[in-house]
Amino acid sequence: MNSVYNVYCLYSILKIWTKQNNIFSLFQDTSQIKRFLRKRESEVSSGRVFRRLRVAKYAIIFLLCLVFTLICAVAYLAVKARPVECKFPKRFSDKDAVTKRDFDNPDVFDDLTVAEYSSILEFLFSQQRNLNLSRFNVATTASNYVYMIELYVASKEEVLSFFSGVGESHRRDAKVTVYFGGEAVPQVRVYRVYPTLEPTNIELLQCAACNRYPIPYFFKPLDGVDKKHLAKFIEPVLDKVHYLFYSDDETFIRYCPDVLKCLIVEFYDSNYISENIKCVWARVFKNSKILPRTLFGLDFLIDQSSTIPAEWFIKQVVFQGIRYVSMDDLILNTNITRQMGIHPLPAKDTSKADKINTVAIPGPTLYEPMGKRFHITGQIVEYQRWRFHWHMSASNGLKLYNLLYDGERIIYELALHRLKSFPDTFSVRKPLGVACNSLVEEVDCPDTAVFMSSQVFADSGEVKEYPNNICIFENNAGVPLRRKYYRNDDKEPGFYSGAVDYYLVVRTIASLGDFDYIFDYVFRNSGQFSVEVRTSFANNPEFNIYTKDNILHPNTVIVNLFQFKVDLDIGESANSFSSVSSANTHMSFDAEGIDKNTVFKADIVPNHGREGNYYVFNDTRRQFVIYSKKDEKTYKTYKVINHSYDKTLRDLVNSVYSQTWVKYPVIVSKYSSRESLQDTLVFRENGEAQNQNSDPPQNGDDLVTWVTIGSQYLPGNDDIPFSMTHQSMCSFTISPHN
Repeated sequence: MNSVYNVYCLYSILKIWTKQNNIFSLFQDTSQIKRFLRKRESEVSSGRVFRRLRVAKYAIIFLLCLVFTLICAVAYLAVKARPVECKFPKRFSDKDAVTKRDFDNPDVFDDLTVAEYSSILEFLFSQQRNLNLSRFNVATTASNYVYMIELYVASKEEVLSFFSGVGESHRRDAKVTVYFGGEAVPQVRVYRVYPTLEPTNIELLQCAACNRYPIPYFFKPLDGVDKKHLAKFIEPVLDKVHYLFYSDDETFIRYCPDVLKCLIVEFYDSNYISENIKCVWARVFKNSKILPRTLFGLDFLIDQSSTIPAEWFIKQVVFQGIRYVSMDDLILNTNITRQMGIHPLPAKDTSKADKINTVAIPGPTLYEPMGKRFHITGQIVEYQRWRFHWHMSASNGLKLYNLLYDGERIIYELALHRLKSFPDTFSVRKPLGVACNSLVEEVDCPDTAVFMSSQVFADSGEVKEYPNNICIFENNAGVPLRRKYYRNDDKEPGFYSGAVDYYLVVRTIASLGDFDYIFDYVFRNSGQFSVEVRTSFANNPEFNIYTKDNILHPNTVIVNLFQFKVDLDIGESANSFSSVSSANTHMSFDAEGIDKNTVFKADIVPNHGREGNYYVFNDTRRQFVIYSKKDEKTYKTYKVINHSYDKTLRDLVNSVYSQTWVKYPVIVSKYSSRESLQDTLVFRENGEAQNQNSDPPQNGDDLVTWVTIGSQYLPGNDDIPFSMTHQSMCSFTISPHN
């Protein structure tokens, strides 16, 4: 009781002090204090103090709860206003999606290894009595030397027998291209060397059905040996017209103090090709850090119809758009103009800065929250329901083999067979495997791509590695693969069904002269396979295309043509082919029986034309199909849809050029094991279509489909200095029908 009294008194005194704000004023009147204490003693004795303390206690508890609630509310609002830090799984590295290749046990479609290249090369030099080879680095145009070594894929029968477990272990063979410039009649020959690791045999490959075999020497493209001697040949020629190169900006052709002030010379194949005549263009460029390089306006046409460089001569000269029949003619006319005070026009740089991406902030990118959804084992790729083998061919570039969907083979082989681009006055012809250079991350391929490298033996005396020249990535189309929304009435929220369009892309890019070709092989889980090609063209200020003000001539059309070999095996190797026609059937839903609707019914009917030993389908409005019979009423069918070929393109090309393969969007031939040799002849300008088969294809044969796609567009000022790739896309699709 006394303790409660004391506490209460202390509480009352503090209360009075807080009101007066002066503690000494409490003790100025003693009688007042005594009265105060007696009053408080009576309150304690009556129980009113306990009631006040209870009320004060509850008030304090209430205030504490209120303060705690306010603190929690403030903390919640602060956390909610702050950006959420999502905790995604760690980003998987490429190693998680790639199993390195076993070089000691290569697969049947794997590229040749460094050990195999070395063994083959040493074996060839051991055959000196028959071949008389020179090393590439010391060879001349009058020498015999090895130009290219690549894998010789075994015949289809042997490979399929090996896959089925019936055949023996596959043997690794090589295909070797040798230039024989040292013989009385120069030729190009192709050999088969086997086995690759310890070669013991060499065979000359024959091609009785080819138009010309052995291959004429002057059908070969320019290689490093040619360019080495052409550079020596052109030096004294340029010295004769050195006065054309000196201008106000002090441009030099040789021995220049500044590299950026040097003039450089590049060599191109001429589009004029004959068995006995070969011409080469030498073009003079002004060096620059900015691409494309600026043309100086001086071009030389060199007659290279001899294997002896001393017998080469200048056949024609083009200076600032004017043609001269000889060097003497050029010197005479330019001296006259100089005496008249007319000086050559300096090369004008038409390069401009890339101002497409004007916003400095980064753009959207792909993200894979759970890592890669595909896996690469050596050169085998597995993605969802797909499985296939990639192979980098020195002659044809990237090839795909043994494309399986749900464990069943759809395509045995797919490869680019021919390509042609116009204008082609100054063309670069070289093996595509050499033309496929390194890809740039986040530009050529997204940052989620897995990059693969390849090793190629071509146009060099040794194996060269081309790092990161293939990229594989999964993409999102950005639009639904399929969707449907519906509802019964306005009161219901409705129902939605849709699927994201994910697909796998295998990409490589080939650079040939002024053209860069982007090849995409697209795999969708619906079973659809597509080939897409895009082209970027470097618009140099050529005087035969541009005016003197470097404005693109309005009549210049860029044309790109590609022919792909597609060996479809639907269910089995023996397939049939046809087109799908539309037969109209009248349908009536009218009470009086009046026809008001027409339904087009698609039937598989034979509809094609035969030309020689192949069949052609030149109506792109019809869908071409390859099918196999399961029984009398059931077919398994795949459609070949050419998206990028029409009559306008065919007429445009056929009216100027005589190559017959460009006239048909689809060609069907019978499979032959001799086609492996034809793949080597990609540098040959063969005007005929597929005529290497002795028998025409019939339904039930092992068929090969040749699909020709192309694009044409009219460049404008927005295409200078480089044309946009989205303007030149062409494609075809292999799609399941039933």
